[in-house]
Amino acid sequence: MPTATPATPALRSWIDQKVSRPLDPADVAAAANSMEVASEMYLVSMLAVDAESFMERAYLDALANKLNLPTDLKTHLENEARQALVAA
Repeated sequence: MPTATPATPALRSWIDQKVSRPLDPADVAAAANSMEVASEMYLVSMLAVDAESFMERAYLDALANKLNLPTDLKTHLENEARQALVAA
C-alpha cells in the first residue's frame, strides 16, 4: 500500500491558497454535465453554507443561475435542504 508523502511548504501554500479563495459559481457550474448533477451540486451547496448570510446567499443565487436551475426546482431543493438541516 502506498504511503502519503508529506506536503512540501510550496505545495502546502498552494493548497491553502486554493482552499481559502472564494468559489466562483461559474467554475463550479461548469462541472455539472446534467440537470441531476446540477441539482445535487446546488443541494450540497445549500447544506454547506449559511443561506442567511448575504454573501453566501448571493453565491447560491449566482450558482443556481449558472446551473440554469428552473425556479421551481431551486425552490424544491432549498426546501429539501432546510428540512434536512432541521432534522439534523
